[in-house]
Amino acid sequence: MSKYLVEVTHTPRECVWALKQLLDAGPEFLARFDWGCKDGVHVGWAVLDAESKFAAQEFVPLILRAKTRIVQLNQFTPEQVLAFHESEAQR
Repeated sequence: MSKYLVEVTHTPRECVWALKQLLDAGPEFLARFDWGCKDGVHVGWAVLDAESKFAAQEFVPLILRAKTRIVQLNQFTPEQVLAFHESEAQR
């Protein structure tokens, strides 16, 4: 299981419509997202665990998927960061 950031964008004109699409999918879908709309950033973000990027996409109503970006999230240990730095220095 991996962690994914699901980012749903929409225009100010689409705002109520986009929120309604998630509400129609179920109140639990709407509740998973945090929104920037009141600050003029018409984007909703959710972090969820899924088996794959495709499985994370299934969380988003079909009509909103074209406006959705899904990013796999990772954490790094200090040792990994130092190893990355060393490999870059060798290039």
